[in-house]
Amino acid sequence: MENEVDFQILHGMRGCFRNASSVALGSSNLKWTFDKDVAKKVRSNHVVFYDNNFLKNDYIKDILVELSIHKWKKKKVKYESQSWVRW
Repeated sequence: MENEVDFQILHGMRGCFRNASSVALGSSNLKWTFDKDVAKKVRSNHVVFYDNNFLKNDYIKDILVELSIHKWKKKKVKYESQSWVRW
């Protein structure tokens, strides 16, 4: 199929530590939540993180180590990060 999605979207945390005026709800209204089991959620050989604050995750060092060795269906996983930043 021509328009078939070939990637999985994941988040490593929710909430935002920035007080950006462009955030509709404002970060003060959002509770930060950190996911430490990100690698266990990988279900594709191509993962895209839609997560502006992924590196702020309290468990980031452990997560990055796990992701670097994680395989899906015996193949390496390609990771990328997409975020929207307004300067």
